[in-house]
Amino acid sequence: MTRKSLLYILSPLLLCSCSLFQRAGQTTAANAPQALPLFPTDDVEFETSLSGHWYIRTVAGEKVAPPVEDDAEAPYLEFVPTEARFYGSNGCNIINGDYQVGAAQSLHFFSIATTMRLCPGNDLELPIARALDATRSFSITSDKGAKILALHNADKLTVMTLRCSDIDFINGAWQVTKIYSDKVTNPDCRLIFDVNEGRINGDTGCNMLMGELRRERNESRNISFSGLSTTRRMCPDIKLEQSLLIALEEVTNVRHGQGNSIELLNSQGAPIIHLTPIPKSALRQE
Repeated sequence: MTRKSLLYILSPLLLCSCSLFQRAGQTTAANAPQALPLFPTDDVEFETSLSGHWYIRTVAGEKVAPPVEDDAEAPYLEFVPTEARFYGSNGCNIINGDYQVGAAQSLHFFSIATTMRLCPGNDLELPIARALDATRSFSITSDKGAKILALHNADKLTVMTLRCSDIDFINGAWQVTKIYSDKVTNPDCRLIFDVNEGRINGDTGCNMLMGELRRERNESRNISFSGLSTTRRMCPDIKLEQSLLIALEEVTNVRHGQGNSIELLNSQGAPIIHLTPIPKSALRQE
């Protein structure tokens, strides 16, 4: 679910009050977060440490099982520091709200809203709501190279853990320079990734390309493409297009290459598509 569509869904008729997230017996005023002194804005590392797309791993000590259906959305939170807002899913309903960070990595969620779909069998909605309401601080650690976010309550107990899906670095336009072991010299062979919107667009060197881009929750840099389609022009370099489409269907992961390049990998970890960044200035000139 993209952020744009999320904002559309959260219409006044569908919003639920943040009172759903209060503990029993507590008033809204008593539970409201107090104003906190924020870190200086030039502390870039702190300000961006929460930034990104985080898949929920555990809630209240219980592991979150992967979705049963392939097209079902895994529970996640996405932090946008420039807006001081978060977006996400509890596996059934879309949620969003404000958050505030402060000294000693304190963290509060507030003004939370959610859609109101009925999802029989979803037992995560209430535990996730309670965990967000109880959060008072956070910590970030590393597990085999993956960033792990832990949310803690006032007693320093962990109420939720999340794993970062670290593929935002692929956003933008890229020149295809190699497919499998074959160099690509066609300057029109390009790919454009929009991770937040879950889209891939581009040019196969012959036809326009479009499709869906999907994060995978199991590993931090897993990625896959589906629903790939092209326009129907006949071109002399049709073999390049065919090779690119086949390779994209095999992609399961992404990593940094040499310099500013990136590599798309298959399930065996072999690089099958090499990409170099296209400067925005070059795109504007076109």
